[in-house]
Amino acid sequence: MIERIAELEREIKALRKINRVLMERVEQSVDGSGDAFDLFERNILLEKHVEERTSDLEKARHRMARLLEKQRRISAELAENKMRLDQLAEQSRTVVWEIDSWGTFVYVSPVVGQVLGYRPEDLVGLRNIVDFEPASEDEPSALALRERIRAGEPFTGLVRIVQSSEGRRVWVSTNAIPRRDIDGEVVGYRGSDTDITERKAAEEALRESEARLKDLFENMPNGYYRSTVDGRFVDVNPAFVRMLGYSSRDELLRVDIARDLYVEPEERNRYLNGPNAEFLESSHFETYRLKTKDGRIIDIEDNARYVRDASGRVAFHEGICRDVTERKRAEEDRERLQGQLFQAQKMESVGILAGGVAHDFNNILQAMSGNVQFLLQGRTDDDPDTPRLRAVEKSVDRAAQLVRQLMLFSRKADIEKTRVDVNREVKGVMRMIERTIPRMITVECRLEPSVWPILADPVQVEQVLLNLAGNAADAMPDGGKLVIDTENVTADREFADRHLESRAGRYVLLSVSDTGCGMCRETIGHIFDPFFTTKEVGKGTGLGLASVYGIVKTHDGHIFCYSEEGKGTTFRIYWPTLEKDEARETAVFSGGSEIVSAQGAETILLVDDDEAIRELTSEALESLGYSILTAASGEEALAVMAERAAAVDLVVLDLGMPGMGGMQCLREVKRMAPEAKVLIASGYTLSGRDSEAVQAGAAGFIGKPYHLALLSAKIRSIIDGKPV
Repeated sequence: MIERIAELEREIKALRKINRVLMERVEQSVDGSGDAFDLFERNILLEKHVEERTSDLEKARHRMARLLEKQRRISAELAENKMRLDQLAEQSRTVVWEIDSWGTFVYVSPVVGQVLGYRPEDLVGLRNIVDFEPASEDEPSALALRERIRAGEPFTGLVRIVQSSEGRRVWVSTNAIPRRDIDGEVVGYRGSDTDITERKAAEEALRESEARLKDLFENMPNGYYRSTVDGRFVDVNPAFVRMLGYSSRDELLRVDIARDLYVEPEERNRYLNGPNAEFLESSHFETYRLKTKDGRIIDIEDNARYVRDASGRVAFHEGICRDVTERKRAEEDRERLQGQLFQAQKMESVGILAGGVAHDFNNILQAMSGNVQFLLQGRTDDDPDTPRLRAVEKSVDRAAQLVRQLMLFSRKADIEKTRVDVNREVKGVMRMIERTIPRMITVECRLEPSVWPILADPVQVEQVLLNLAGNAADAMPDGGKLVIDTENVTADREFADRHLESRAGRYVLLSVSDTGCGMCRETIGHIFDPFFTTKEVGKGTGLGLASVYGIVKTHDGHIFCYSEEGKGTTFRIYWPTLEKDEARETAVFSGGSEIVSAQGAETILLVDDDEAIRELTSEALESLGYSILTAASGEEALAVMAERAAAVDLVVLDLGMPGMGGMQCLREVKRMAPEAKVLIASGYTLSGRDSEAVQAGAAGFIGKPYHLALLSAKIRSIIDGKPV
């Protein structure tokens, strides 16, 4: 283009030179007297021709200048595009190359240095494209390149392996098109190789990660699911299939979640759309129940969330879950055992309190009873004060009965264990309650034909039945059904683990059920507490179930209450069965009543910390002819025995004294005077301590409050060595 412009400028200069020469000739011709007009005309024509020619040349020059400017811009753009392409090639690690028909490089871009470690001049005209293939001729990528080149067709995305100058294996993606001559024959290829080594490494890492995730998905112990909004699974893992008891993934994918898995079909809708739905926007743990294929109910802990589509609508519901049925059972067992422990500790504490109250109350009743008996002595029934004194005496007896119930609860009451047939006791109680309960209550007995015998106090077993039957009748004022069952059961280790203080073994299960009003959970937690009652004022003491609890525990049994408001109540009592070596009666101290006062002249040491009882009993015994020594404590009693042991014929000893207790005092008395006779008199009953008292040397026992006549008879029988 530049050469063409220079040529035009030279042509213009030549034309201008010719124009001057012609003008000079014209002027010479005019001076030579030629035809002036003709010459002038010729001159004008020539100038016009020159001007036209010059104008054309100027236009051509301007056109050439514009073309030159355009070429410059194009060259600049081409240079910029080349630089951009070189930069892109460098950044993308793409080598541009050209080969001839033999495969020899005729061009290689500089990026080859970054990718393979070669310089372009080391390759152009010297190396063949197949020189970079791996050593093995069996490499699939090398064979594929040769086949494509032989075919003479363009190709893209051919992934192959080449070797760098250091021997590294480099993954490249090859794109190429054939070069053809004017006859259409392939004379070479132009192409590019993009380094995809990092991408291949990432793909390999991704494949390994996916393989690990798949292995985890297939083998993890927790279940995974993804479900649609309408309640169908789209994906589950084997653990979830096993968890729900199905035979295969495909079988589980066919179930209707709400209908086939939820205990109640509407539960799924409540779970997904109820108050918990907000938690599903992010992963959140929830626990609910599902049905397995075989109908079992299991507890599921689900870490679930919503999966939304691009429009924000819920597309799926997915979660990772595990079967926590055993954990829930263990938690419930732990809570139950904690509750049982708390209840046992509470009942033990209340029992200790009740026993202490009973002891103190018995001492008070003893003073009242003794004074009433003194006042009644010598009075006839016609005496105006006799009815009042008899009324006080009856009140004392009723109070003593309440105290005995407290003793039963605190397990400090006397019991006489013997072989007991529970069925016989039930039948005996049935004859009594059928005459006393309202007729609109139906009574039904379902008794084990060959019920195992138990070792128990039959009177207390009867009291348990009467208490429970009476409470059941009170719970059904408008009629209902009372059912008493007996059953032989063998408790296993699981039963023992689930119930505090229980043991595995054989039991007779006695159940008393009613269809009455039932009780709430809070009420059930207090039913065995002394003086707790739901009955109206004056209709219950609150000691019935407390005494039942004490009786059952005294017999090493277990009692449980099951009740719901409006659905009735069931009490279940587990009585330990009689073992072969227990088939005997356990002797305890007992006494008669209404015995005529027996007189004597012996010396008696009366040991009691209650001053009123000491004074009253001393006066009563002295009125019968006895000589009385008194002591307010065990320490005082030992001091008296140290001085006058030989003169003391009998020691009447209280057990529940502060300081040195009665049992320790008994041992010390027997140590000081082995032949001493000791009568235990206490507001506590001996219960399980009877054998301990016998071993320590006690000759008898009388419980407070006692009648003075009974006390005198006991004293006389021990001194004389005759049973009462």
